[in-house]
Amino acid sequence: MVNNPRNARLVVVFYSSPNYITEKSKVGMSGGNRIFLESIKRWKKKFSRIEILTCKPGKVMLDANLGNLENISINVMRVPRLFFRNLFVLFLYKTIVGSWLAVTKTIRSREPVIIFSTSDIFPDSIPAFFSKLFNEKIKWVASFFFFASSPFSREFPYKGFNAILRGSIYYLTQRGCYFLIRQFSDYVIACNEIERRQFVGDHYSEKNICTIYGGVDLKIPESVPEPKRKTYDAVFMARFHPQKGPMEAVRIWREVVKKYQRAKLVMIGNGPEEEAVRAFIKSHHLGGNVFLVGFMDGVEKFKVIKSACIFLHPAIYETGGMAAAEGMAAGLPVLAYDHKGYDYCYPRGIIRVAPIGDCCKMAEGVIDLLDNTSYYSKIKAEAYEFSREFCWDFRAAKLFDSIFSSLKFC
Repeated sequence: MVNNPRNARLVVVFYSSPNYITEKSKVGMSGGNRIFLESIKRWKKKFSRIEILTCKPGKVMLDANLGNLENISINVMRVPRLFFRNLFVLFLYKTIVGSWLAVTKTIRSREPVIIFSTSDIFPDSIPAFFSKLFNEKIKWVASFFFFASSPFSREFPYKGFNAILRGSIYYLTQRGCYFLIRQFSDYVIACNEIERRQFVGDHYSEKNICTIYGGVDLKIPESVPEPKRKTYDAVFMARFHPQKGPMEAVRIWREVVKKYQRAKLVMIGNGPEEEAVRAFIKSHHLGGNVFLVGFMDGVEKFKVIKSACIFLHPAIYETGGMAAAEGMAAGLPVLAYDHKGYDYCYPRGIIRVAPIGDCCKMAEGVIDLLDNTSYYSKIKAEAYEFSREFCWDFRAAKLFDSIFSSLKFC
């Protein structure tokens, strides 16, 4: 057995990529998407070749982020428009067709194959599982970023019948994927120590799992000059998803505006809660206080982040997340709810507010930072210093070494 991934072919399953493209031909991006993209960007020459299995929005994201596609081929699944009407039906279609495509790509391979599922969602995990099932020589590297909250737990973030139904289906399907990953994968990438301990506690080999807390391409924020004058008091940046707290952000800002009538919040991102956020802004007359700018990335994104004073990160359910690290890298103090996972990924540079979901407490935290210059400067410096540890070049190299020091290839 020779441990040499340069002789291996890497097949990436990326069917859970965002299911929509905005009017500017941009797609939203999750933290898991970012980990995959930044890693592949730095692993291009480490394999004999790389094949990425995805759909149209995924192709848009890959074209925008990977740059030179030397040594990379992208296979795009065609999805009939009919299936976009229902998310579960769409994911089921991707899973069935994606499994067939993944198996046909790997079943008769004469060279060593690593199949990399980029998320714990079933359109990514199930095709990788079937590839492993039909070809035992394949090495399956599975991503598992956090355990979905149970519909019966207090942390369940979904409200309304349709959202509760989607959240419940997500929870149940993820439990199935967790079982398959635990039983059949060769290596697991987790995003937090909490997830790693859960796997090990369920008898997964400790040497075959690692944690990655994401990273930041530090060259980008460093290339953006500090504005002479701040435009916004705070910035929110995340997918507009119940877990990420976009509705909490506008509720918090409603409380801040009660003291500072001209306080301004800018929100970067898109997603399923965007219309609800817009409706809240309109009904509470916050049009002059809250500004939605859509999904942004790269220099454009950091220009907006640096134009704010505070990075507001009111995620309701989270074990890690990378958005806060990007706020720190831009030199902003981060204000977030008190999640247990932050003990491991953000031990400093972040102000944690309890209890989770208390918008009034979070608003008080915003006002304290805006009012107390010395306190603001202290947290700002601490955050910036800590962000230096999130360099993507270092993180991707460490992840590669962790995986391939454990796997063996013929």
